[in-house]
Amino acid sequence: MSQFESYAPKERYPLVRTNDEDVEALNISNTAFPPSGELRLPADRLVPSEILRPAGKAAKVSTVAVPGQRDRRTMSRRRGQRGSTRVVGEKYIGRYWADVPGSSKRVRKAVEIGSIHEMTRSEAKRWLANYIEERGINGAAHLARSQSLIATFGEAAELWWQRQLIGCGKSSSNSSMGCELRKHVLPLLKDKPIEDVNNYPLNRECIQIWREEVREDGEIGYSRNSIKNFFGHIRAIYNFYRDESAQNGKPAVGEWFVKWRKVAPPKTVAPEPPAFTVEEMVAIINKADKQTYRALYAVAASTAARASELFGLYCSDVDLAQGVITFRHGMVNGVQSTTKSDTRDKDRTRTCPVDASVVEELKKHLGGRTSGLVFRSRNATPLLLSNLREDELRPILNELGIWKEGMGMHSFRRGRISQWVYAGVSRQVIRDWAGHSADRLIDLYTRKMKQYHAVEMAKVKPLLDSNWTQAAGEESGATKQPVVN
Repeated sequence: MSQFESYAPKERYPLVRTNDEDVEALNISNTAFPPSGELRLPADRLVPSEILRPAGKAAKVSTVAVPGQRDRRTMSRRRGQRGSTRVVGEKYIGRYWADVPGSSKRVRKAVEIGSIHEMTRSEAKRWLANYIEERGINGAAHLARSQSLIATFGEAAELWWQRQLIGCGKSSSNSSMGCELRKHVLPLLKDKPIEDVNNYPLNRECIQIWREEVREDGEIGYSRNSIKNFFGHIRAIYNFYRDESAQNGKPAVGEWFVKWRKVAPPKTVAPEPPAFTVEEMVAIINKADKQTYRALYAVAASTAARASELFGLYCSDVDLAQGVITFRHGMVNGVQSTTKSDTRDKDRTRTCPVDASVVEELKKHLGGRTSGLVFRSRNATPLLLSNLREDELRPILNELGIWKEGMGMHSFRRGRISQWVYAGVSRQVIRDWAGHSADRLIDLYTRKMKQYHAVEMAKVKPLLDSNWTQAAGEESGATKQPVVN
């Protein structure tokens, strides 16, 4: 038997398709035959190129994973989890995996368990296991909720916090808005379906709770502006989820229709934010015991710069020869970003002149240094606003006897802008220096400072005649003091 005879049994011939003309000629080439006729050839006339080799195994399209389009999470692949614990500082921190809507993978989460002085590690592990069990994180229902389009407000808020607030927002917004969301909004709406928060009764109920809630300082209720911020967080999270969950351009939930003006609490007389006078600014600068803070307070009092802009100021931004400072960056909690200046410029930069006395303070502080941050800690790291306010500024204000609730670095900004307004500086120049886009913001910062009252009142004629007396009025028959026009 030849090498190829095993492919065709004796007295039988393989089936080959060919044309009618080739059948008559019986002159078969080694090329492929079109499917026209049929011809049986002896096996000894076959050549290797004519052997029909077995086809390979067909690929299964279902086994090809397309990233971002399939959710491969199933409970059959999970054995259950009890989490892990570790010590951070003086507290036990538990970590576990949880399913979140909008993600095809589980997310690592952390929870504070307790103090290391109050429980052992074994107790901390049992606490974490009970925590996971109580919330049903190991159950099928938890997975089903994350895979369903029907999500809770807490789940939508977590997505908003991760993708929008952290991914696109500034560090200052992340800190303030995240704190407000965690302390005041989520405790009320965390387990509510996302579509249920878009109604008037629920929002009015939340607003009433915020008006009667006991604050950390012991006062009752939050201000109207704070409540407006809480309401804005709810609306922002709802609209974010509406956009993120849209399928083929069709949102999963309806459009937000609750109007703030229809649920807003009554307006109240808000306390006037404190502002430093010129004399108070000078006294604060002179009380600073370190040249770094002396120069910092001087620049703040001269330029009305925000604290984040001062902390993000580099040596290359300071032109000591021309007496001009350019604000390009903002630094919040050590994270650099752009400034908050709303000057309608894409780069959000602005310049502000300083007088010769401030230039001298900067020269003393820098000591010839031409690189790095202008104001930094002794370890060459960015300054933190909370540390500066509590450790440096607050003791000076207490020593001077001028401390008021709400005073801080922003009081320099309010006082300086007010000084510019009363000194007659044009509004256009003030907008450029302060980084404001409208006069409305300047009016918001302008305060009625007492030292300017006498100067302004001197321009107005007295209302009453200072020579008028009661006796003279009775003799003349006048019953009222005459008004001097």
